[in-house]
Amino acid sequence: MAYCPTKFAVRGAMECLRMELRDKGFEEVIKCTTICPYFVRTPMILDKGLRPISRQNFDFF
Repeated sequence: MAYCPTKFAVRGAMECLRMELRDKGFEEVIKCTTICPYFVRTPMILDKGLRPISRQNFDFF
């Protein structure tokens, strides 16, 4: 249950920052990007038996 709220907390914070920058006129000067990891070994993924197609590029697991 902690995965989804935590992921949205990051997305929501960036969304708020983007709106504040737009409201203050900085939208063209400062750009915001949210980068989410492609595949993270979490209990949610492991319970479903999911895994990346190739592990050669995922040595950090």
